[in-house]
Amino acid sequence: MPAFSDNQLRLMFIATLTAKTLSILGCLMNFLTVILLKKIQNQFLKIILIVSSMDLIYATFALSKDLFPINPQVCRVMDGFSRIGFFGSIAWTCCFSHYLVSSLKKEEFDQRRQIMKRYISIATTISIIGALFVSLTSQYKLTQLGVCYRQTQIGSYNWENLIGIEIPSIITVVFCGYCYWEAYKKIRSITGTSHKELILYPLIIVICLLPFVTLSIRNQIFSSDKPFVWTLVSNGMGFLQGFMNSIVFGTHRRVMQLIFRRCSNDPSRESLVSIQTDWDVRSSKTSNSL
Repeated sequence: MPAFSDNQLRLMFIATLTAKTLSILGCLMNFLTVILLKKIQNQFLKIILIVSSMDLIYATFALSKDLFPINPQVCRVMDGFSRIGFFGSIAWTCCFSHYLVSSLKKEEFDQRRQIMKRYISIATTISIIGALFVSLTSQYKLTQLGVCYRQTQIGSYNWENLIGIEIPSIITVVFCGYCYWEAYKKIRSITGTSHKELILYPLIIVICLLPFVTLSIRNQIFSSDKPFVWTLVSNGMGFLQGFMNSIVFGTHRRVMQLIFRRCSNDPSRESLVSIQTDWDVRSSKTSNSL
């Protein structure tokens, strides 16, 4: 049985529904921005769009599972597709973080196709295996409110949840947190500024997953009950990565300038594709374009 009252479950449903809707809208705004900007060839932007695609899959199927809870088996299928988006999102964000740090250390961005092929192989494998493990080892039921509920064990050690969700989330927070710190130090040493447009992406997933990670550690130690407010924040923040990424991407000063020129038909000599140069950090002499 769920560990919370009907009123608490209803409030949690509304909070997660809002977060999922915002994430879907944010991802769609990213795609609309790319349509306005037309050609985008930079590897960073490609990875950001892939992350947005995974966030869109995650939030869309999770929302569908909430709005159309036909039976537990449909819940399982919907949750399986949603988990493909979840694991794909964290895997591709880790790829982005790795690409950022490794490029900064070499002071040039690796534009070779091999590195994208490597990322695609790793992220695809993680998303499929993770989704299959979670969906096939979980038990699903419909609550009295008619909402799909993935049961977790209370009062006993939940190995399935630990291996399938908690450990990958902890690894993601630690790895992206480390990459954020390394990138922050490197960019400051090169330019004297933090350039939050680049380094905020690994930080966002840390912010979104940290409530869940800390709650998971807490529940492993004290498994007799679950704090409602902590769980509410954890569930809501877990779906907000797509929305927060869209804010960072859409409010980048160069993106805003180019969108304005595109929408106003400004016959500027500056090409829309020049957004690519704004993401390049090659050396202390050329990195001021960020």
